[in-house]
Amino acid sequence: MSEQLPVIDFSRLAGGGQEAPREIAAQIERACRDTGFFYLVGHGIGQRTIDAAFDASQSFFRQPESIKHQVFHKQSKSLAGWEPLCAQSLDGVSAPDLKESFYCSFDLPDLHPYVAAGMRSWGANQWPAGMPGFRTAMLDYLTAVTALGHEVVRLFALSLQLDTGHFDPMFQQPSCHLRLVRYPPHPAAAPSDQFGAGMHTDWGAVTLLMQDGAGGLQVRTVEDQWIDAVPIPGALIVNIGDLMARWTNDFYRSSPHRVRNRQTDGDRYSMAFFFAPDPQARIECLPTCTNAQNPPRYPPCSAIEHMMEMVERTYGKGRAIAA
Repeated sequence: MSEQLPVIDFSRLAGGGQEAPREIAAQIERACRDTGFFYLVGHGIGQRTIDAAFDASQSFFRQPESIKHQVFHKQSKSLAGWEPLCAQSLDGVSAPDLKESFYCSFDLPDLHPYVAAGMRSWGANQWPAGMPGFRTAMLDYLTAVTALGHEVVRLFALSLQLDTGHFDPMFQQPSCHLRLVRYPPHPAAAPSDQFGAGMHTDWGAVTLLMQDGAGGLQVRTVEDQWIDAVPIPGALIVNIGDLMARWTNDFYRSSPHRVRNRQTDGDRYSMAFFFAPDPQARIECLPTCTNAQNPPRYPPCSAIEHMMEMVERTYGKGRAIAA
């Protein structure tokens, strides 16, 4: 296995003719069976949109804790809002993660299906006061990366020998959630089992991650080796989550990954966009991922049932969904 994640270029879709989508889909299939991760370049999200979101994120995290606490996620009946440093342990057994984060999504009315389904983070955003450009920057980035998410999912369908539009009915009102993360420098005296983000897999269908130049993301291979996802300027990192692995009967890998900010004098920032189907979408083994020798490994469920199970594992029962 290569020690470098593959790089897939979407810019070829614009002028590559009829063969370009199938060639890119073949690259996606190899990446998702191998590590479940790849770099995405030529994705079409403008650098100004990316820079504005990163600038707004850094401005928020530099606010005094008293200001950030005004949008504390536990007061919102959801996970939307600010999560303090060391509030989560993603691998569930190690020391708390050395990160703080902010969850947000699109602002939705109370009658929206997500709210009706109990997904209170949609329609329950908490925007920080005194930062008028923050909400705009986040929603602009969310709009851009959501459009890209639809394009990615269509190419995933093609990579699975399905019609390009196979997933479209299940992504009419998709879960679109953004997590801003700040990782402080890793202390030399930190416990050996403490990370910025402990080993974990993502929960949804697809994650699109934008990271700064600090580095620190590592992906575990099938050989149980850790490889570095070295930052490529302007590139997104795409990985599949547990829901897509379940959908594909584990034909595609939801690979464990972790983060440690190796910088001694600077923070690391990232923006993780989680993309999942409509809450009531039926998740059952895809027809091209099963046969007599490889029967379905998981019972059918709805997307929201899967996501609730993931949230309860991390935060305990009774919490709403926000990833």
